[in-house]
Amino acid sequence: MAIAILVFEHIQNLREAFGDVNKLLRTGGQFYLIVCDKDYSVSNDKELRSAGFVSTEIIKELEGDAVETKTVRDLTDGSSSVMYDIFRPVEQVREAAKTEGLTLITEQALLSSTATPVPMLHVLVFTK
Repeated sequence: MAIAILVFEHIQNLREAFGDVNKLLRTGGQFYLIVCDKDYSVSNDKELRSAGFVSTEIIKELEGDAVETKTVRDLTDGSSSVMYDIFRPVEQVREAAKTEGLTLITEQALLSSTATPVPMLHVLVFTK
């Protein structure tokens, strides 16, 4: 079994990452992956995003409708943090896994805690 929680947003080459996971798994092994939803993650809608959120800016367009972003958040001590991520459509994640020999066996979208029905995260389970 392999698990990656909110890690693939930091990986530029998805196919290489899925290839590495495939090498780790035995036949029948499972890979649990949690990724952020692109639409949720690039939104500047304060009703949709958390209270400490300040802004997200797309700084680079990437292949296949993926984007690199810069997100600023307020911290409780009055300072702010900056995070850079790569957000992709979940279809791109599924396709990269399939290309590298993994089969999707289940997927679930986790909804935002607000009334807006936009997924925050996707939980995907693959098998070798």
